[in-house]
Amino acid sequence: MEQEHELSNYKRYQRQAIIPGIGWSGQRRLREARVLVIGAGGLGSPIILYLGAAGIGTIGIVDGDVVEESNLNRQVIHMTDRIGDLKTTSARVFLSNLNPDVHVDEHPVFLDPENAEMIIGKNEATIREWQRIGPAPILIDIREIEPRKEEKIPGALWMHINQLDVFMQTHTVTESTPIILICSLGIRSQLHAEALRITKHKNTYSMEGGAACMLQPSMN
Repeated sequence: MEQEHELSNYKRYQRQAIIPGIGWSGQRRLREARVLVIGAGGLGSPIILYLGAAGIGTIGIVDGDVVEESNLNRQVIHMTDRIGDLKTTSARVFLSNLNPDVHVDEHPVFLDPENAEMIIGKNEATIREWQRIGPAPILIDIREIEPRKEEKIPGALWMHINQLDVFMQTHTVTESTPIILICSLGIRSQLHAEALRITKHKNTYSMEGGAACMLQPSMN
């Protein structure tokens, strides 16, 4: 029988730890995990709530918006006294009351190609919620098949770079839609992004450092 893990308030997780496939070793892994939630609105709120209740050790929250009164009937982690506050701050306050075990990384910005590598790279899993006006960035994994089989990039589409033309013709990809290419080390994606900016889609970027940067184990 697995020993109870070393969290001081282990009683919080007793009912969860008896679920087959979790146990106390699984609870320790949850405590060590880093999950990024992009958006703290109607979809992001319950995700943040349940990740925090489950004991995820570090939850990153990306949202550049503030809490408005019209949010309160569906964005369940925001309260009346938080109207006017940043949603990331409101979410942190909520989680600190729900589960003091959880550490929150606040990112009070909207995700864009310039900040994506810095924000996404250190997390093990990414969950996206898009409710703001404007197109969401499209992450495209252009690695070969074998590296992709070994480890997938959360939230990314996989395709050969030559398929990008067909994808853009058959999907709603406007000139303002950011496209972020990801390869293994960031070199091939940078070359393709530069070519696409010149010939087809000026709003194309490369993930600096590539998948090696995004998928490296957390040092925390």
